[in-house]
Amino acid sequence: MTRRKGQHYSLGFKEQVMERLLVGEKVRLLAWELKVPKSLLYEWREQAELRPGGKKYEREKVERDEEVQMLEARIGDLEGVVGRQTLELDFFRGALRRLGKEVPSSERAGKKPSVPRSAGGWNRKANSL
Repeated sequence: MTRRKGQHYSLGFKEQVMERLLVGEKVRLLAWELKVPKSLLYEWREQAELRPGGKKYEREKVERDEEVQMLEARIGDLEGVVGRQTLELDFFRGALRRLGKEVPSSERAGKKPSVPRSAGGWNRKANSL
């Protein structure tokens, strides 16, 4: 199986070389045995890894799939939190209605009240007399 530099290699030859590399043979020793430039073997290996079904392609796909699963789980957790918060809001709004209290509107949420509160719960009307 000796080849000369600049010679074209058959697909069968390349596949045999790739099988030997995948088994774990060293590129340097294989290149010396087959009289093929090491750079060419590295190039073939890189091309094989980039193809669908290749080692590198599969690793990237698995990593991406794991990331997608992780993000989908995170979305599910967040949707659960939003659902629980919605149920709690509905519960407390209903409780306030039953007590006859004013239900705060969502448009005033987070805004300061129009009348400032006195310090320490002090009632101004009672002390103004």
